[in-house]
Amino acid sequence: MACKEREYNNCMVDMKQKTYSFKHQLESQHNSRSAELEKQYKSRISTLDKYIVRKDKEIGKLSFTIFQLKNEKRDIKKTAESVCKDLEDIIFTKDLKIIALNDQVKSFNPSAGRDGTIEPNTFNSFHEAEYWARK
Repeated sequence: MACKEREYNNCMVDMKQKTYSFKHQLESQHNSRSAELEKQYKSRISTLDKYIVRKDKEIGKLSFTIFQLKNEKRDIKKTAESVCKDLEDIIFTKDLKIIALNDQVKSFNPSAGRDGTIEPNTFNSFHEAEYWARK
């Protein structure tokens, strides 16, 4: 019985040693794999952070470009409106000058220099006034 008890104790000690060794081997593998995965994770996070920074810079540049283009568009629109107003004023002034010159020509010689496309300030007859009213 003592022999069997020794054999049992030896077997238990051997199993405890193997279990302890196996446990440390598994922990070592786990720690190694965990460290490797953490390293990969940090590397990927770092790479993604670099891409995010690069994309943020590109977005900033594009936003600034859009802002500049909007300002340029607004400035061009203001300039175009100003030029259009100036041209309308010039055309109106020229029209007034043409009508005044036409009236002067008619005052010297009523039958000369008649241009049917220029509206006179005064009309010689009712029919002329009616004609311009229809136009």
